[in-house]
Amino acid sequence: MAGYVFLVLAAACVLLWLLFGRGFGRRPAGMPDGEVVYCGHREPGSRLLHAPNHHLAGKPDYIVKQGDEFTPVEVKSGPRPKKLYRSDRMQLTAQALLVEAEFGKRPARGYVLYPDRAFDVAIRPKDIDRLTEALQIMRKARETKRIPDAYPSWFLCPTCPNVRCPKRVKRTRGKTDR
Repeated sequence: MAGYVFLVLAAACVLLWLLFGRGFGRRPAGMPDGEVVYCGHREPGSRLLHAPNHHLAGKPDYIVKQGDEFTPVEVKSGPRPKKLYRSDRMQLTAQALLVEAEFGKRPARGYVLYPDRAFDVAIRPKDIDRLTEALQIMRKARETKRIPDAYPSWFLCPTCPNVRCPKRVKRTRGKTDR
């Protein structure tokens, strides 16, 4: 009899861990109110969204329906910055284009969630223009097989896969060498 009780308790613990320990049913801190209509975050079966006019495809972490608005939500796990990174803004802008293509209306805003802070981000026309320009540069580079000139960076160069780049910057003992 004790063996059955132990087995039932063990099965209950495993079930609870599967449901709650892996994030099932939990909303990230800072998630806006509304119905989650799409989840590409931690969902292996989620479908890829497409914005054919921009030659863009991707999986936003979440799309939340708030009234008649569909809002992209990006979840970050790293340390929170003092202000929103430009790359996070561009990622959210790309997600806004995917939302527009999917639901027929461009969102006015989106959210970037860090573990201890949320950024409420307006989707600005100038960001759409910057993203569109960047996408055109990437398409041209792919078509012509010519990579645009790099901008050397002591922060980015060490992580770049192009080890033969003539402009590559190396970090050595706190100094930057070229």
